Amino acid sequence: MFGETPPPLLPILEVANFWSDKGYGRITAATKKFKRQYTQIRWRFCAVTLGPEFSLPLVGFWMMNVCPSVTGETTEHREWTVVFLVDANTGRSSVTTDYRAKIWLSNKMRGRALAETTDPLALGETGIAVVHFLESRSRNFPQLRKTQRLDTPYAGGNYAVIR
Repeated sequence: MFGETPPPLLPILEVANFWSDKGYGRITAATKKFKRQYTQIRWRFCAVTLGPEFSLPLVGFWMMNVCPSVTGETTEHREWTVVFLVDANTGRSSVTTDYRAKIWLSNKMRGRALAETTDPLALGETGIAVVHFLESRSRNFPQLRKTQRLDTPYAGGNYAVIR
């Protein structure tokens, strides 16, 4: 998939020729809009092509831990990272969070948000799928902001997947 060395975990990582120019634009705009309100969350959107033997959530977790940091990225930044991973072969998607982002995206919340991406992904509207995902998260974050502190520990899983 990546050769000998995985690439840095860029905001939009294109490995599978999956994102169109229009999709890139939509993802970039939606991410900027979200980041204005929730500056600590660091979104990463990755398209890969995997064989049937690969577990999408495990690949997301592997990428989170193995991909080198981008210039200026700190350990704390990585702890706030959320990886949205889509397999271009199957259209399946998953979301993997690191330590500090977990509380903001429980498995149940991620599952509901990923469900909103199923139809656009099936239609090849990859940028719209990501926008739907981010809009779904944005609708839930104001309530979380009122009830959760950013430094509250969370114990639980760190991925969700839609098949």
